[in-house]
Amino acid sequence: MSEFITSSSPKMLVIHRALAPYRIDLFNALYQHYGCDIYFEEGSAENHTFQSQILQERIHFPYRFLKSGRGGIKNLRTEILSIAEQGQYSIVLTSEINLTTLLAWFAKKRSHSPCRLISIVDDSLSIAEEETRKRFSLKKLLFKKGWIDGVLLCDSRTQTHYTKQWGRPDMYHTLPIIQSETWIRDRLPSLCNRAQTLRSQYVRDEKDRVLLYVGRLSPEKNLPLLIQVFCKTFAQTEHIHLLLVGDGPQESTLRQQARESLCSSRIHFAGRKEGDDLYSHYLLADVFVLASCLERFGAVANEALIIGIPSVISTATGIRSMLSEESGKIVFFDPLSQTEMATALRKVLEEIPTWQACRPSLMPSTLDTLLPDLYNFLEGNDKD
Repeated sequence: MSEFITSSSPKMLVIHRALAPYRIDLFNALYQHYGCDIYFEEGSAENHTFQSQILQERIHFPYRFLKSGRGGIKNLRTEILSIAEQGQYSIVLTSEINLTTLLAWFAKKRSHSPCRLISIVDDSLSIAEEETRKRFSLKKLLFKKGWIDGVLLCDSRTQTHYTKQWGRPDMYHTLPIIQSETWIRDRLPSLCNRAQTLRSQYVRDEKDRVLLYVGRLSPEKNLPLLIQVFCKTFAQTEHIHLLLVGDGPQESTLRQQARESLCSSRIHFAGRKEGDDLYSHYLLADVFVLASCLERFGAVANEALIIGIPSVISTATGIRSMLSEESGKIVFFDPLSQTEMATALRKVLEEIPTWQACRPSLMPSTLDTLLPDLYNFLEGNDKD
């Protein structure tokens, strides 16, 4: 991909926490545009493990891992000092505000580098509100003092909040955590038959409907309430099923809750899925639901919408900021309100047509359309 890099392209260093599927397409684009050097702190995202072979299929950039933190301190990666100072980078992109970013800032100051130091900060609106209430935090110091040159956020509501509280509107830019639509949709036609076979494991009638959740089975996902609302709302509706794809610390508790419910025969656990196996499970669904109380963005909702599944999405998710309600296709609800959740689920499930595996994307924008503005921001050309 080096043919896209010109001699005038700024030299870029990327230091990110971990290699995760929802960021691969961004790193592919950055490498294609800048030929950047990419380092990861960890092999996989916290609380997540991904099959290396599946990840490698879509990775089109070389990368290295940083050495372990010193003195048992995870983010004390002093190797960053020598990497940042010797590379003569024009742009240094770090992940989150922690010792990693502080080391990159120190390297910039010590070497008197004019580089732009930018950090990816995946704060949801609720996290941002909590952050601005603190009397002191490293994030507050770096943002207000202007010790970093830019902050890349995933939720436009968070950008509005930080700008209102701490000023410096030109320091922020919102880039949703969305994947390449082309990568996902090119794989779908060959998976339709597999999806139909999988669907037959859960439903027996053409009028049956599958409500799908994908993600970790953990407290912030609000799944006990989802199961409770599902059973209360559809107790007498025998043709609606709930399918949970994923694993996590609440799995045994959720399975017990499902077994003891009136809808036990219609609540299914598929386990963790990746790659084409995961996409096949998306395809078999009629409606997707994300009921999280805390969700920095909601990469699974992005996947569901790319695949064309009508979706019921919590207002606590970052992806909500880039979407508009559309009857029968996208509906939002307060994750703390049983009434709103039930109404939203019923509204979408009642309006969807007969199931079909292949459906057009429901995403309002693609990663490719957002990249030009990102490049302008990274290079300091976007001052609006």
